[in-house]
Amino acid sequence: MKYTPALLAVLATSVAAQQNQTNTILQNLQSLTAQGSAKQYNLSTLIGFAGKINGLTDKLGKNDTNYTVFAPTDAAFATLTKNFPDLVASLGNNTDALGDAINYHIVPNTVFLPSENTNVTKLFVRTADAKNNAIQVNLAKAVTLQFDAAAGQGNATVIDSIRSSNGVIHVVNAVLTQPRPAVDVAKAAGLSQLVAAASTNNDLVSALNNLKENTVFAPTDAAFKAVNEFATQNNINITGNLLTNILKFHVVKGVYFSTDIVKFQTASVATLLDNQNVTVTTSQEDGKPVVNVIGAGQATLKLSAAKVVKPDVLVSGGVVHVIDAVLIPDIAAANSSDPSVPKPADVAGNKNAASATTISRAAVVAAAVAAIFAVAL
Repeated sequence: MKYTPALLAVLATSVAAQQNQTNTILQNLQSLTAQGSAKQYNLSTLIGFAGKINGLTDKLGKNDTNYTVFAPTDAAFATLTKNFPDLVASLGNNTDALGDAINYHIVPNTVFLPSENTNVTKLFVRTADAKNNAIQVNLAKAVTLQFDAAAGQGNATVIDSIRSSNGVIHVVNAVLTQPRPAVDVAKAAGLSQLVAAASTNNDLVSALNNLKENTVFAPTDAAFKAVNEFATQNNINITGNLLTNILKFHVVKGVYFSTDIVKFQTASVATLLDNQNVTVTTSQEDGKPVVNVIGAGQATLKLSAAKVVKPDVLVSGGVVHVIDAVLIPDIAAANSSDPSVPKPADVAGNKNAASATTISRAAVVAAAVAAIFAVAL
């Protein structure tokens, strides 16, 4: 059955004013909006949008699958329209984009209840949008949500929770906007110089803007500055091939949130650079987890591991963890046949081996500029 906005409006005024666990999510959404309801949150905007999305109201009105729905109030949609009128207008003219935006408020096959997760302070739920983008749920006295870091809001509070026969509704005080591409997040952070540098290579920008189930370890601005100084001081010529390889080494296959990483003490994780893994370790300092990441090149050059200094920056298609140093892969493999960067084998037996090794180290570190300017936050 096709639920038009007009029909949904009629249903909303005819459904019983009480919400209960025997009602479906759709019925309880309608009841919450009905005049005289015991709990009235004015969810007519959400219901109207849902009616425009093919098949969505049918799903929420059946008991064959469980869902968790984060339901913004009408006031939340009004705030979004005021702050981001162009975004709202674009959704109104694009049914597919609207569907994806609304699906970001839905967690499929899950009944998420904060009361059943009292042993954790935060967790991540994967939504039903096209990339299964995540929402961070913070569990304290108030249950809060974090989502798009580039949206200018990015936070919502759960006002109330209503159990339903096919899941649960969490009424929230803000519209959840989907995480933006990694480069857009960098722009929002004011990293204009880094973004301008990344924009000189369309392939790098495209790779970051089209993450697909990836984790990015992004060195800080301070790390970028240090690398740039190394490159300048040593007159390093960084070729495009080496830049691409270093960037790939900072992108991991699979999405690993901080809550996943702390579950293992040591793990070797595959990167987008062929046959090259990073090693991720978790330890405790002052009772708090500390996550370090290291590549084979760092071990060879006796460089310290990179520490995660800012975890869980949500981006489209994955997550970014900011680190305080660059990751260096196996030098020979990263250099490939690139003549602009000396290989360790090239300096063997050289009376100036120490000096040559120093230059090689600087070259490898400088090569990581590509990774940093594209993903630093």
